[in-house]
Amino acid sequence: MIDHERSNGIGLNDQLASDRAKAMAFYVGDARGVLAPPDVDGRSKIVSKELMEVVEWAMPVFMRMYCGTDDIVKFEPEAMGDEKACNDATEYCSYLLHRKNPGFVVLHDAIKSALITRIGVVKAYCDERWDERQEYYENLSQVDV
Repeated sequence: MIDHERSNGIGLNDQLASDRAKAMAFYVGDARGVLAPPDVDGRSKIVSKELMEVVEWAMPVFMRMYCGTDDIVKFEPEAMGDEKACNDATEYCSYLLHRKNPGFVVLHDAIKSALITRIGVVKAYCDERWDERQEYYENLSQVDV
């Protein structure tokens, strides 16, 4: 039963998955399947990599749009007195994305994946684990402390 449900899962065997695989083949210029040159004597074996060229030319525009500023998101106050909290939330989100995580690389990969395969996914979660440890020292001088 689980295998049946899994095989019917979204994206596993549907048309979009097939289109994604085909798009990736077009991007890398893989001369198999749809891109296989016909077996005709004198016919060129060159495969166009137009998709790759378009994606690579578009990437700087998208990266400037999403990473060209310090604030990837900006919280707007809804009531009087919310300004400080909104500024703090904006700064904290920027800190989390760019300082605590490789935000540029994450966004670059998601955007590029979206341009090539029509889906770009980023998993975002809050890791609340703490690194807590106790250390004991003996016979320390005042200078050592």
